[in-house]
Amino acid sequence: MRLRMAHSPAPVTTGIDGHGLLQVNALVSFKVLFQCKRYAGSVTPSQVRDFRGAMAGRADKGIILTTGTFSSEVGLIRIGGRVNYAA
Repeated sequence: MRLRMAHSPAPVTTGIDGHGLLQVNALVSFKVLFQCKRYAGSVTPSQVRDFRGAMAGRADKGIILTTGTFSSEVGLIRIGGRVNYAA
């Protein structure tokens, strides 16, 4: 499995910080978008929904990276597998 990522040039106000390609094997790969959040607090469900909206039609998967945490409600909106998180 290989993940190639590139940071989007600033300033970008689309809610997407970068993009990449997750290659599982020679036949399977996914377009990936990511967003980075420098927080002392929690990433909220509305921020995840905004990211999902920014992803619409642009990628297969999304990754949110944070220095903070994810609120407990975030787990409820990851149904469908489009946005995953690790706490």
